Amino acid sequence: MSSDTARLVEHGRVLAIEAGNQNPSLRDAIWELMMEAAATLRRLPDREIGWLKAAERSNMPEYLHDREEIFAAAVSRGGQYEAPKVRLGPPDAAAIDRMDAMLAMLNVITGRDRRREIGVVFAMASGVPVRIIRFRFGYQRSAIYKIRDRGLDKIEQHVAARIKRAA
Repeated sequence: MSSDTARLVEHGRVLAIEAGNQNPSLRDAIWELMMEAAATLRRLPDREIGWLKAAERSNMPEYLHDREEIFAAAVSRGGQYEAPKVRLGPPDAAAIDRMDAMLAMLNVITGRDRRREIGVVFAMASGVPVRIIRFRFGYQRSAIYKIRDRGLDKIEQHVAARIKRAA
């Protein structure tokens, strides 16, 4: 189990390096893994939405336009061209395993408002704007960042202890 943790952390370090962090710490790796878990969760198929919005949410690009249609659409938008949106396909099994591991690590966050703190950490990892988190959870902006940092500290301590036990 702890070798799985070491592999997970190594993948997080690779993600952090790809994100531009040249010398990532354990905390940076955990944050990158948490953001990857949120992205993986978003990419999982939702069968109910799938049949409600079958044509709207396909991973095929929009139909092709000719130059005149593209130009007319750009003029109607004030000169801005909008590229076709392509939805990513479902995640692979390894990404889902990493997501499960990271979601399980959220359980190490303890405290009086445990559920709210987990919600704040995962919402920030999901890319939810802070103003929306403030509205949803009722925390001040500085408190939101402190809650995120405290949650990441607890996860980091848990992961470091698991790696240390394996060595």
